[in-house]
Amino acid sequence: MNLKRTLYGTFVATAFLCSLAGAANAQQAASGDSDAGRGMMQGTGHMGPGMMMGSGTGPHMMQGYGSSGDSDAASSAAGDRAAMPDLQPGDAPVPDRVVISVVPHALPGPDGKRHDAFLPSNLVLKAGVEATLVLVNYDDMAHSLTAPNLGLNVMIPAAREGAGGVVTPSVTTYVFTPGKKGTFRWFCAIPCDGAAGGWAMTPGFDGPGRDGYMAGYFAII
Repeated sequence: MNLKRTLYGTFVATAFLCSLAGAANAQQAASGDSDAGRGMMQGTGHMGPGMMMGSGTGPHMMQGYGSSGDSDAASSAAGDRAAMPDLQPGDAPVPDRVVISVVPHALPGPDGKRHDAFLPSNLVLKAGVEATLVLVNYDDMAHSLTAPNLGLNVMIPAAREGAGGVVTPSVTTYVFTPGKKGTFRWFCAIPCDGAAGGWAMTPGFDGPGRDGYMAGYFAII
């Protein structure tokens, strides 16, 4: 009896919704508005960690994403590749000097722990234009920024902790000129994130390290 009532209730609700839809369609036809669906936006798909999308001409995105929190960490854990921007020359100013902070326990992961991360982890640079990377490490462990396909293997010394727990970060300046356009992945090649179980160093979808934590991408345009 309960099952019959449930099925009957579902049928009635469905019929009611269909009648509403029919009325709406009739009203639209009466008004002669052939563009009733204009302006509808679909946004299924996955955007990379903390990525911002702005209005304007073309589906272009800005650099400097970082991570936006737990939902992004869960996506990274699921193996999603970080979405990279479809920037074209002239879309937005592309900096020739970028400051990257290496921060311990910076971002939450799907395991409920906070993990080491490079902030930002995704960068946009111009091919043929000299770029300066300033790597500021607040961690008491060394790191690297390694991108074999770009010929990068930058060693980043550990920070120093003084009296009273005052941390003096190390600052590493690296200058290079990207020679070719494309999307290139980087990762940290030095074992780290041990205090949080090392999850940020485990292989992600596209290679060593978790995107948005101990790995990311260069978009060279």
